[in-house]
Amino acid sequence: VTLSGDVIVCQYKKTEVAAEHNSLSRVVRYNGEGSEFRKMEYRKEKRLFWHALFVAENRNFDVCVSDSAKHAVVVLDKMGEFQFIYKGNIKTGKYQSFNPRGLDTDSQGNILISDYMNYTLHIIDQYGNFLHYLMRKHLKFPLGISVDADDKVWVGEYNNGTIAVIEYLA
Repeated sequence: VTLSGDVIVCQYKKTEVAAEHNSLSRVVRYNGEGSEFRKMEYRKEKRLFWHALFVAENRNFDVCVSDSAKHAVVVLDKMGEFQFIYKGNIKTGKYQSFNPRGLDTDSQGNILISDYMNYTLHIIDQYGNFLHYLMRKHLKFPLGISVDADDKVWVGEYNNGTIAVIEYLA
């Protein structure tokens, strides 16, 4: 649920008809009454998403979407216009490709992204600039994340159901 009371959801449908990656994926905003308000699906007649998984709205009203098939986070403005794409800050050799899952935003407008296969969180600013990694020694398969009002990050791990709470802003 957004600050304005809207609901934003990711929709995905696997199909044999879709031209790209055999899927249809989009993000849809519904108003407080449950009526479809805006579909976010295309940019210049090309699909924005291959497999949109998680969505969050930033304090500047940007819509941030993790896409597992694109190995990227796509950010749109409140009208659904493309702002930028973040494909990870992965150094070759040591890490697997960027595998975004859950994401959320903090009070400063930063975007926090769980990188499922690299056991880490990426923190980027609202313009898509990489700031730093947030790593924990025992963090494995981070999936869902949520940032609370005190800017603590709650991270749900896929493999064992553990929830880690991380304080990262000093």
